[in-house]
Amino acid sequence: MDDVTLTLTRPAGAQAPTLRRIVGVLARAVRMDGQAVVRLRVVADDRTDLFISTPLGCIVSQRIAARPVGASGPGAERGRSGVLGGDTTDGAVVMADRVLAAVDRALVTATDPSATATDPSATATATGTPPTADAAAVGTPDAPGAPAGGSDPTTGTAPTADVLTLGPRVDILWTGSPPPVSGFTVVETVPGAAVRELYAGMSAESREHSGPAGVARSLLDQEVLTLDSPATGPVAVGGRVIAAMGALGLATEPAAEALRVHDRVRVSVTGSWIRIDGLFGTAFAPRPGGLARIPQPR
Repeated sequence: MDDVTLTLTRPAGAQAPTLRRIVGVLARAVRMDGQAVVRLRVVADDRTDLFISTPLGCIVSQRIAARPVGASGPGAERGRSGVLGGDTTDGAVVMADRVLAAVDRALVTATDPSATATDPSATATATGTPPTADAAAVGTPDAPGAPAGGSDPTTGTAPTADVLTLGPRVDILWTGSPPPVSGFTVVETVPGAAVRELYAGMSAESREHSGPAGVARSLLDQEVLTLDSPATGPVAVGGRVIAAMGALGLATEPAAEALRVHDRVRVSVTGSWIRIDGLFGTAFAPRPGGLARIPQPR
């Protein structure tokens, strides 16, 4: 079976801050669940969303300036896709650890040709400990970099920083549809600090009985944030989503002063999904009574 391949639409060196953030999120997700998977969705001619499974009843997404080899443009939601190995490109599912290794290798190759890519999970933030973040983590462009040096230890071939080999498709592990691109109604926007405080409080109560994100399972199952708007009525956000936002660093406090004005978390909904947008990524959870389906831990 052919491997799924992404071609970066910006040089790896130019989007190194974004790649570092993606590596951090993937490393933490893989530490939570070694069998986590990633689903691809082309959202523009030059961008692809990476939907990452978690064991917390929600999925998270990161956006990368890349497109699958063979893709003709965005089309998951409109039924238009390129072809990869005879199948549509949009919706391909791959193992998260393979995506982690590929992005990390591209980052190392572009930014330090003399270095050897290591296991990023070995230096990932400990589970239950809020990560730190700075301006680079948001994706502010660095100086452009060029592919260089080294060899891929898994193939013995010289890698390029701008091509990511993600391994074979495992579509059977994610049979439901991803969240829609549009159609969400905003419920409310709250300060990022509110999510961080909730996560810190949940973690503090869970020192002895921890779950998959450093939080007790009883707290994961609680509704910890309830918002309301005339357009949507009350919407409850569960502890599992807050745990994912905190443990994966999606609502981390930015170190750069210029970013603090954007330190907000927006909650929006469709009939089937709850969407929580943080400064460093988005979480999606199935809405009770809706039709959304996400991968379950194996």
